[in-house]
Amino acid sequence: MFSWIKSSSSNAVRRLVGNRYFYTTVRCAAGRGRMGGRNQQVWDSSRGVVFAGQSRGLTTSLMRPTEAGERTTVERETFEKSVEEGGEVAEERVEVKVEKVETVGVTGEEGQEKAEDGEQKVEGGEKEEKREEEVLTPPYTPLDYKIPDDIFLAAKKAPEGSPKSYWSYQMYRGPQNLRPKVHYCTTQTVAERVIQRYFLNEPLLGFDLEWMADALPWHGARQNVSLIQIASPTRIALFHVALYPKSKPLATPLLKKILEDPKITKVGVWVMGDAGKVQKYLKITPRGLFELSHLYKLVKYCESGEHSLINKKLVSLGKQAEEVLKLPLYKELDVRTSNWLQSLRLDQIIYSASDAYAGVQIYSMLNHQRLQLSPCPPLPHPAELKRPIELPDHTVLPPSTETDEIEMTPAEAVSDPKLTTTTTTTKKPRGSSTFKKEKHPLVREADIWLAQYFVSHPQPANATSATAVMPSHLRAYYIWHHNPEQSIQDICALLRDPPLQVATVENYIFKAIKRAGVQYDKARVIEMLEAKRQAAAPGAKFFESEFLSKLKEEEEAAMEETVMEETRREDSVVV
Repeated sequence: MFSWIKSSSSNAVRRLVGNRYFYTTVRCAAGRGRMGGRNQQVWDSSRGVVFAGQSRGLTTSLMRPTEAGERTTVERETFEKSVEEGGEVAEERVEVKVEKVETVGVTGEEGQEKAEDGEQKVEGGEKEEKREEEVLTPPYTPLDYKIPDDIFLAAKKAPEGSPKSYWSYQMYRGPQNLRPKVHYCTTQTVAERVIQRYFLNEPLLGFDLEWMADALPWHGARQNVSLIQIASPTRIALFHVALYPKSKPLATPLLKKILEDPKITKVGVWVMGDAGKVQKYLKITPRGLFELSHLYKLVKYCESGEHSLINKKLVSLGKQAEEVLKLPLYKELDVRTSNWLQSLRLDQIIYSASDAYAGVQIYSMLNHQRLQLSPCPPLPHPAELKRPIELPDHTVLPPSTETDEIEMTPAEAVSDPKLTTTTTTTKKPRGSSTFKKEKHPLVREADIWLAQYFVSHPQPANATSATAVMPSHLRAYYIWHHNPEQSIQDICALLRDPPLQVATVENYIFKAIKRAGVQYDKARVIEMLEAKRQAAAPGAKFFESEFLSKLKEEEEAAMEETVMEETRREDSVVV
């Protein structure tokens, strides 16, 4: 059965004629809540659904051919959008079809073959059966909203990289089979009403931001804080700040209230970086911030007894989701770096809502696991307090581990470019801001370039630490190559506060040149290598001597070729 649900003020859009349905495509004017643009077409099960404004590449097929012994049923998924209509919050509901496949009995030779196959599979013993059950069973969450076994199983069995294989908030079901609801708010008035009704008294919220990938500090709030996402266990709100009317302040009173309330825990990855943006562009100083990476490492390595691996290095949300939620997050660059200044597409809504909701689920699951540990380690402190992580015996981590540097592979740098803009947290001087200093425009420019580089130059599957090109290598190279007026010392200060060591940045540049095959000025590299060789201590081995000799030979050959070319030109001159 195929149907659409609209507001009660609209006419029905489904009617049965013979064995076919006539349906109406419904378009909603953004932010106004009125319906229009109707266009009748004939629909049958072989056709999919394309939402208004959606490309064909995102068409969701409602039905698919089934093999013998399968029966196809269609389940309804609701997306709820809050819009302003006549001074009230009106909620439109658009149905998305999610397919479930049930296997029914078969007879004859085919049934005998399937039965024999089944007998062979259980010969592996109870242990293999238990492992298979663990893989195909959703991990435990203490929240009321959980993933049903059949939905989790369908995701696990879906082809890798297919839309159905990714984790999403849409998978969850609560009491009476309710789904988490999404409120998409494009005005300050609607945002305030949604917060007042649904989020004001929530003790735990997922917290995330989206912004334009090419946004620079002077571009302002709408590009740097384009979308604010918060999530409770039952609802998700998307505050599309970039679309807010200019007649009112972007920072609404109730948003400021919940973000600044230390009793409301706001969880996320790189949560201090997001808070810093909100503080700078909206003049809101969030409190009660909780970095998921800290709890993730505390639980993981307390359980394994590897306390030396507990630190404050950030772990991407995608990696945490795969380990805790047991399903991958959709983190493709085309959505993450898409246009957040226009009304959101369906894929943008699902992506941004899922990120915020993942924070709530991961926090709740990890905290439950923490409480099962014996001895039980204390919960990490709010991130803005910058206190050390405490171990089960209440000892604290050594200062060398107290850093929010990024811990990610080149692949994660592509899938989560948000983390490539992270700066290292250092000890806060007396009287300075709690939050991280905004990155220099040259560094942000380099981050955008290196994310694009990894898309067009994927790392080999067999890359090792001795051969892989890392984001830090390319970032230092890009600034050095495109800004010759910047000295190595200048670049050291741009990349970190306190500045990196000169030798570290030089090594980053050399590795990028040798491993990535990027363009470079040989004369500048030779000059840098010569200075490095002369500065080496007497008797110390100069590891780049072979590279320096090669560059000098190439430079001399190029000079000889230039001289010969000039000689040929002079000889060809006719007097």
